[in-house]
Amino acid sequence: MRKQWRRSRWSAIVALILAAVGFVAVGSGPTLAATTTTVGPWSQSNADAALSRSNPAESVLTARTIARARYLRSVVAEPQDPNNEDDCTGGRFPVPPLLYGGAVYAMAGGWLTKTNASTGAVVWRVRQSSANFFEDLAVSSSGLVVLGSTNCISQSDPGGSIEAFRAGTGARVWSVPGLPSDPMLDHFLLSSGYVVAIGEPAAATPDVVVAVYKVATGEQVWSTVRRVSANCNAFGMRVLVAAGQVVYPSCIAKGSALVARDLATGARTWTRAGAWQLGGANSDSPTAGHHLYAVDSAGNVQDLIPQSGRTRFTLAGATRYLAVDGRRVYGNCGTSDLCAYDQATGARLWVRPGRSTSLAASAGGVLYLADGSVLNAATGADITTLWAGTATDLSVGNGHVAVVVEPRILDLYGLRGY
Repeated sequence: MRKQWRRSRWSAIVALILAAVGFVAVGSGPTLAATTTTVGPWSQSNADAALSRSNPAESVLTARTIARARYLRSVVAEPQDPNNEDDCTGGRFPVPPLLYGGAVYAMAGGWLTKTNASTGAVVWRVRQSSANFFEDLAVSSSGLVVLGSTNCISQSDPGGSIEAFRAGTGARVWSVPGLPSDPMLDHFLLSSGYVVAIGEPAAATPDVVVAVYKVATGEQVWSTVRRVSANCNAFGMRVLVAAGQVVYPSCIAKGSALVARDLATGARTWTRAGAWQLGGANSDSPTAGHHLYAVDSAGNVQDLIPQSGRTRFTLAGATRYLAVDGRRVYGNCGTSDLCAYDQATGARLWVRPGRSTSLAASAGGVLYLADGSVLNAATGADITTLWAGTATDLSVGNGHVAVVVEPRILDLYGLRGY
């Protein structure tokens, strides 16, 4: 396994030398055409609008087959332009890659890119501004690729945009030039035909903005603008959708709180006082979402009822949310352990001492950790190790695992023939 990994990685290293113009995909030998089914896609940066980081519909890579998974190929991003001091892309993969419909969608250096996952062939790419930070990427069920960006040159006037492109051709469909009151775009996601975005305060615009747009047209549906308090740390803010509710942290003069608003109308449904850190939820569907996970001011992970904001139970010992699937929620517990809890009762199911992680993904009954460890999600037992190093981005879907360990290299793992 280790020797094979080293041989495969040499292909990616050679590709770095060849990537002076554009980017290339590196294969590991002849492969069979993969199924282009959309079953089990990873269509948003954190899998879905609930930030579940879970893909229970993955049916190719499972606890029975994952031990046979191998390195398949790499996509290498164009290097940073040394003559352009305003190049913010850094020649890297700045947003998590998506696996959808047999393709890999990614920001490869300064290009929005669609690559055939089974062959490595580039389907299309669209050049983006080198003066932008890129936030999130998502593919809608209606066939639009949505990308968010913020200008990196001016902190007082970050600008930025949310844009939509046709998944088939890369043609631009619409563009929204920044959020209301022009804050720095921090995060966005797609849910039920809407784009939900949150903007954090910039030097000249000390407001937190939540805005909702129609995915099809970019038309704004509603927004809320709140001035943050002077002693509030509002940076790195997140938003999610749970049970049809847009949930986000608020930090204003009256105090910190967790706020929920109706996705379609923007009407406030509940407020929960306290300095909360959002984790994720088991579903964004109005009829299926029943578990919302957030860390309270004492550092405990709580299971909240997303329709009301009330606490259902506290996950004993959990200090960080990682992922939630149809049966279990995973998190770091204590100072260094990894734990799984029963979603329905909150009871701890298993503990792996010393295995806490910065990033995880659940798919097909398998739990993937940032260090390349692959565990049986039901028991926590080790199955295999796919890569060396620590992943900064990790996606699982359509029979592939997409991993960024080195900034300019996106590695794909899976079964032979995919």
